[in-house]
Amino acid sequence: MSASDALLASAQIAGLVFVALLILGLIRLALRRPTRRPWRERLSDLGRYCAVRALVAIAVGGSFLVITLAALTLNTQRPPADTTPVVDIQQPTRSASVTLTMEDCEQQVSGRIFAPPLARDTTGASVRIYSDDDGFQRVDLDRSGRGEFQLSDPSSRRGLLSCYLQLPVIGGAGGQSTVRLELSEGLEVDTTESIPGPTGYFSGSWLWRCPPDQTCPSMATIEYDLEEGAKQIIVLILASIFGAIIAILVTEVVIEAVRRRLTRRSHD
Repeated sequence: MSASDALLASAQIAGLVFVALLILGLIRLALRRPTRRPWRERLSDLGRYCAVRALVAIAVGGSFLVITLAALTLNTQRPPADTTPVVDIQQPTRSASVTLTMEDCEQQVSGRIFAPPLARDTTGASVRIYSDDDGFQRVDLDRSGRGEFQLSDPSSRRGLLSCYLQLPVIGGAGGQSTVRLELSEGLEVDTTESIPGPTGYFSGSWLWRCPPDQTCPSMATIEYDLEEGAKQIIVLILASIFGAIIAILVTEVVIEAVRRRLTRRSHD
């Protein structure tokens, strides 16, 4: 839903509320005894009656618009379309893994590579990494096949409290490759919105495994812990708005009935 769709839906809700209030007024008018009053006074009362109910309808529609725009703010951006970064293993290895550590959506991400060599002589073993922001990086591996690197800006904004993280594509490994994602305490992976979802979770890390001889582009959807609470608050506010609409409709009938009874007593 776009902002224009939200505006249209809010206008429709306001119109429905206004029409409902007018229908209730017409029903009460049909049940009321006809009174002989000048047309000018009747038109004046009708104008005030419509104006008050129009303000109520506008308030309800405006509240719905504000809440809907707030909900859209949480999820506004589309995921990235590329498949970077790419990790190219330059030495023979049976399996390889890349571990990313993410502290915040707007900060750089640190990475660790583990590609155990098949041969004992690993002098000059390295890994080549490419990303759109950092270009090509050469990462030298130690004798056990370990190395470290940094990605300056790997995530893209998804909404107010979430982001997308394109996971590395690992190439050159002879066997299974694995991408691990470690997040800070304030972040979590949305398993239903990630493409594909993680294949496992172990020791504080989300895992994406890729079979041998395949490249498996993946995208993780990262959310702050506050996002779920914000969604629940929005649902509660929407429920409160619709409850207020029902209360207005019920109150309209009750107040009018009480007013008529008091009017009769005053005349008696």
